[in-house]
Amino acid sequence: MPISAVYVDVDPNGGPLTVAIDRSAASTATRSWNIQVDQIPCSSTTRAPTGCLQYFTETSGTVMSFNFQNTITTGTPQIANTNYGVCIEMAAGYCGIIWERDTTVGDNGFTVSGNAAVLAPGLIGTPDASATGTADCTEDYIIIPGGVDDAGNLADRYCGLGFPNMVTSTQKPFTMFVVTNDNEDADAAGTIGTNSGFSLNYRQTTTC
Repeated sequence: MPISAVYVDVDPNGGPLTVAIDRSAASTATRSWNIQVDQIPCSSTTRAPTGCLQYFTETSGTVMSFNFQNTITTGTPQIANTNYGVCIEMAAGYCGIIWERDTTVGDNGFTVSGNAAVLAPGLIGTPDASATGTADCTEDYIIIPGGVDDAGNLADRYCGLGFPNMVTSTQKPFTMFVVTNDNEDADAAGTIGTNSGFSLNYRQTTTC
C-alpha cells in the first residue's frame, strides 16, 4: 500500500483535531494503521494551498487515489463519498501539466466507473474504455480543469475504465479534483466495487 499524505487546514486558535476511524462491523479482516502527524507553521512555504487535500511540489510524480491497488477485486475498491482537490506546485519556467496513466501498475491504472467484469479483454486502461464530459461522468470521476487530450478533445471530467493517452492543461493553478459517490460496495454478482481507482503520472511542461 503506497503512503498517502493529506493536508488539513486547522484553526490555530481552535481545539485539538480528532481523527475518527470507522470500519464495517461485518468485516472479519484484521486492520491496522500507521499514522504520522506533522504540524506545519501557518507561514511555512511548504504549507499546502487552501482546498488541497494532497499537495505535490515536484515537476513530475505519481498521484494515486486512496486505497488504490493494481488488481481489480471486490476487496480493494476506491473509497466512497470523496470530493477533494489534488494540487501541483507550478515550478518556475513551466506553463502546463501533462497527465498520463501509470502503466507500471498494469492495465488497472484507471478504473473509476463502469463494470470491468463485462469489458472485453485488452480494453481496460485504454483510451477506448475512457469516458469524458458531464453527460457520461456523473457518479465517479476526476476533474482536470482545461483538459485537452492528445486528439485535441476538450473536457474537464474523465471517468470510465480507461484514460486518454495524455491530457494536458495550462490552467493555473495546476489542480485535479476527485469525486466518488456512495456506491462502491460489491454486490452479489461482483459487478459493483471492482473499480480500483487510479494511478496517474504527471509532468510539468514548458511547451504550451
